[in-house]
Amino acid sequence: MDPEPLPSPAIRRLRLDDLRPASEIPAARPFSRRRAAALAEHFDASRFGRPVVSCVDGVPTLVDGRHRVEAYRQQPGVIGETLVDCDVYDNVSSEHLSGLVFSAGPSGPASAGGSDNTVPAGD
Repeated sequence: MDPEPLPSPAIRRLRLDDLRPASEIPAARPFSRRRAAALAEHFDASRFGRPVVSCVDGVPTLVDGRHRVEAYRQQPGVIGETLVDCDVYDNVSSEHLSGLVFSAGPSGPASAGGSDNTVPAGD
């Protein structure tokens, strides 16, 4: 039986320090410090896109965008209190989240907003 379609995500501003990588959800791409460092070196906020987050019982878990978030953390002046616009799915099952990551392909979920979404200036 196919899972129900995902609801539309809510766009919320979350603190960088509150974004934790998902450990129980298979990632589309394993985390690589080298990839995050390369993104940080050539970081362009206009191409950041919104990270995808699952929020279960009030705990935000980063589902997609771990390399981008880590690259952003490495930028001068960025601290853990910095706010980032995220696509947030509330109380979505692991099955749905796995489907979201795997259906995204190498460039991330379509719901992540693509390259037109930016990290808010001045945050």
